[in-house]
Amino acid sequence: MAIWKQKPILNKVEKKDAIPDLVWRFLSQRVQNDEEINTILKWFRQVEINIPTLYVMGEEDYMFLPSVRQVVEKHYRSSKLFVIENCGHVVNVEQPSQFNQAVITFLKSKA
Repeated sequence: MAIWKQKPILNKVEKKDAIPDLVWRFLSQRVQNDEEINTILKWFRQVEINIPTLYVMGEEDYMFLPSVRQVVEKHYRSSKLFVIENCGHVVNVEQPSQFNQAVITFLKSKA
């Protein structure tokens, strides 16, 4: 068994103020290994929580962009999607300036 599968993922993570108590309790009780991450991702896709979320995707990311668009449509109150043209999956490497600008603008809008 790999080392990362032996210990709970959240043991070394401190609770952040941005994470509502209900979500933190759920995560700290449920996430014991990587196999449970998919369960949590499914839950986040089904439930709208009031945590501002920015998805920065490349327009040529054909594998993930369609499903992220659906998530953002369902969670329009808290989620934003920024699509970078002429870019694939590794947005922060392929278009670092545009990626950084999108993230900085989003963070400033939430400050």
